[in-house]
Amino acid sequence: MAPWLPMEGNVGHWHAIVEDNAGSGQYARWRIARTVDLGPDRAPALAGAQQIAATYNPPHPWRPQWRQVYEHGEDGWLVVVVGSMSTSHFRVSLVRLISQH
Repeated sequence: MAPWLPMEGNVGHWHAIVEDNAGSGQYARWRIARTVDLGPDRAPALAGAQQIAATYNPPHPWRPQWRQVYEHGEDGWLVVVVGSMSTSHFRVSLVRLISQH
């Protein structure tokens, strides 16, 4: 798998960062799967990040059946997705881009 390359974003904007697991077994590792620029205002960005936690479809599990969304602090969510053959999880965090070089 190719390494994740950071996407350009707007400094000062809020972004949703989606982290999931790549690989399996002893080779499993967290990776940034997606970033979404949600704009400069926190309140709508927070709502957008919550929507991503509720609707993002990770690559695993196959044939998702249902999900549980846990709030982690004021701006993070842990999502468990149960599929027909396995269970997986991912994280969504709301972050503000403060620097880009």
